[in-house]
Amino acid sequence: MPLSLPKFIPREIIGKEFNKLFGALSCNSVSSDEHSYNKKKIQKSSETVINFVDTGINQGSLLKSISTKSGNNTSVIGVTKAGDLVYSDYDDRTVNIVKNKETEEVIRLQNWRLLVSVVYSSGDLLVTMLSDDDYQSKVVPGAVVVVNLAGKLRFSYTGLTPAPKYKPFSPRGITTNIHNHILISDVSNDCVHIIDQDGQFISYIPCGLTKPWGLCTDSNDNLFVAQREKDK
Repeated sequence: MPLSLPKFIPREIIGKEFNKLFGALSCNSVSSDEHSYNKKKIQKSSETVINFVDTGINQGSLLKSISTKSGNNTSVIGVTKAGDLVYSDYDDRTVNIVKNKETEEVIRLQNWRLLVSVVYSSGDLLVTMLSDDDYQSKVVPGAVVVVNLAGKLRFSYTGLTPAPKYKPFSPRGITTNIHNHILISDVSNDCVHIIDQDGQFISYIPCGLTKPWGLCTDSNDNLFVAQREKDK
């Protein structure tokens, strides 16, 4: 007995019905130039602020204190994956690491001042510095510069215009998250910029702080933001 094959009967599908059945893609950004950011659509992150901590009131118990070798105040501190303390000494122009209560000087500069030192989970150390005459910088002022392991420039990010407060990009703190995104605090616009590993803008986080400065993420991808003033 011969088999009868089914016959397909086409029907016109209206666009809205198609989106309802299969979903739709939305484009986050549109740019005619792959190196241009100024035509990108501004996005605000859907992240929410979980809590504010007033550091002037909430004080913990002192576990341990370590004196700097020079006796000067530290400008930036960090912790390596092994749990060793890293601190930079602005006046002494050094970066130091504390292992088993012993302090080892790992970097000493001449004619340059340390601004920021960041310790990554890989153990690498990023140091930015400014010349004594304030005219030179190892990382371009007002920009985030990313290089590869060989030191070759990959990209620079100078902020997306317009920023939330329409002020020039003023980067301070920097960190990465579990998605390999780069997060940068912008003290002029009171927000955190999120860019991908290729320097493409993703969104802003309006963190609700004035002059957000220090940034850090944990293993659960929570973002901690330290405000420069008012102990938050």
